[in-house]
Amino acid sequence: MKMHSCPHATSTSIKGFEYMRKVITVDATFLKTVEGGCLVISTAQDPNLHHYPIAFAVVDGEKKESWNWFFTTLKTVIPDSTEFVFVSDRNASLVKAVAEVYLMSKHGYCIWHLSHNVKVHVRQGRDEVAQQFRKIACLYSEAEFEKHYEDFRERYPSCARYLDKSVDVKNWAKCHFPGARKDAAAGPSSRKLVPLVENKIHDRVRKGSRVQVTPLNTFQLEYSVIGVDGRLIWWICTRKRAVAGRESQPRPRRNKYIPNRKLASKEDKGLKDHKAPKEQKDHKEHKGLKEHKGLKEHKRLKEHKGLKEQKDHKEHKRLKEHKGLKEQKDHKEHKRLKEHKGLKEQKDHKEHKRLKEHKGLKEQKDHKEHKRLKEHKGLKEQKDHKEHNELKDHKALKEQKDHKERKGLKEHKGLWETKFTLSIYV
Repeated sequence: MKMHSCPHATSTSIKGFEYMRKVITVDATFLKTVEGGCLVISTAQDPNLHHYPIAFAVVDGEKKESWNWFFTTLKTVIPDSTEFVFVSDRNASLVKAVAEVYLMSKHGYCIWHLSHNVKVHVRQGRDEVAQQFRKIACLYSEAEFEKHYEDFRERYPSCARYLDKSVDVKNWAKCHFPGARKDAAAGPSSRKLVPLVENKIHDRVRKGSRVQVTPLNTFQLEYSVIGVDGRLIWWICTRKRAVAGRESQPRPRRNKYIPNRKLASKEDKGLKDHKAPKEQKDHKEHKGLKEHKGLKEHKRLKEHKGLKEQKDHKEHKRLKEHKGLKEQKDHKEHKRLKEHKGLKEQKDHKEHKRLKEHKGLKEQKDHKEHKRLKEHKGLKEQKDHKEHNELKDHKALKEQKDHKERKGLKEHKGLWETKFTLSIYV
């Protein structure tokens, strides 16, 4: 096997991989050059969802030998571990190479590649099907996944048949993935947001060492911070903001008042009692606005849900009518084929009857011919018998005539001899 170049991985990439998410993406693309070949690359992601290159190489093609060589070389700088999760397309040689080289790691299929394979099994709305499939594959709750996936299967049965036949659900659904894909995506504990938040607050906020940070959802990067005055601050860094780049750092947002007697001093307590009526009034107004906003949001969501249910009902009704028309068409086709089969059987019966009658007539004709020949043979034999009798009678008459002639000649000879004897004596 000819290799165009050795795999390249800088020392910076190798050292920095320690702080990356433990999900390694591997893919290859063809090179449109004179030499040809394929460019193979492996990447990871940092906690801010930025791509992080690990290693790349140029090989002669996506073959088993090429992938084994690449992963064997990659293993020299990134040893095998149970924390690693490889993500790639469903190339058979790639999947086999990962299983042979990285024995302790898990392997999942790329949802983006698989969604493009799924959408070709429908005629309309292919992009919507692909997007809906990707949303279902990213669900982490098994109950929620089963609910949405069952709806997807009922709406797109051809896609469901393709998935059941081609790929196991454990290789593309996150909630059914056997490896620690969720934990691997969260990144190492040394680079999580809790220590970063504590360090930032300790440096910038007064009495920051007494601030309590509690993780709420490490995967969604949500944490609670209780300040010195007992107020609860939510630190949220959502994925959409990080991807869009609108906010480089999570911004603190104060929530409802929570008393913390252990941290509050007497002075703070007196100030708090003085401000309590005003804060209580503000709290009531805020609560009223919040409830109004919540009712408004609830009404909007209810209307949206109603429109969605109405749309789903119309879609279900359309599919039901389409199914009914299809069944009616199939019934008509079945009836037509049945009538065609009946006509064919009737035609075959008539043909069989005609052949039977023709055969009967032929047998009757043959019987008459045989009878005629038999009678003709009888007449011929009778004629031959008569001729034989006539010949026999003729022969008998002839013999009788010859006998008479011989007798006559004999008598004539006797008379002649007597006459001759008398002549001699005279």
